[in-house]
Amino acid sequence: MMRSITHTYQANHEQLNTIINGWDLIADNGDIDSLAEKILTRLYKAANLEPIKGIIESELTITQGLFNAEFNTENLAAEIVSWWHT
Repeated sequence: MMRSITHTYQANHEQLNTIINGWDLIADNGDIDSLAEKILTRLYKAANLEPIKGIIESELTITQGLFNAEFNTENLAAEIVSWWHT
């Protein structure tokens, strides 16, 4: 049972990494992993759009130094929540 849960988590993490990498907003794989981990942790608690938007906006502006005008938080979060619900 634990192996199945771990495998599912790892598969979700890999898929989320692929989504985030596709945005072309983060160059460092470690930063992509970190963002995926934060988002995935939140998704497992509740897949609400607002907290996911907050995580994305915080990471991209504070950690990556991007300006809000360089990305659309709503679209990025909606993409993740849509993926999660499929």
